[in-house]
Amino acid sequence: MDGNYTKCIEERLARATGFILLDVKVPVALFRYIRRCYSFTPRVGGLGIRKEHVTLDMLKYIILTAPKNRKRHKKLYDHVRLPKLLLHSSTDVNACLKYWGLTFTNN
Repeated sequence: MDGNYTKCIEERLARATGFILLDVKVPVALFRYIRRCYSFTPRVGGLGIRKEHVTLDMLKYIILTAPKNRKRHKKLYDHVRLPKLLLHSSTDVNACLKYWGLTFTNN
């Protein structure tokens, strides 16, 4: 599952077969967000309808809200009794993609 499913996390975990936590630090998240907003190439998974703009709400979320969520998600990770994987960086993600034989495409 992808995203922040706080209200239905128990139901989602009950059906899950594994748990992968992408634990991205604030500076990395800020850099990626700003780069995405100023990029001219389509984003993988993006709608491709229009270019994203930097917004104050998103900056507040990344700087103020996300760090609190990281703590809560790490605590959840520590208590989940499923096969699990903690990834801290794009290097970690890329290593897993390579190991699993997966690639991203912009189609």
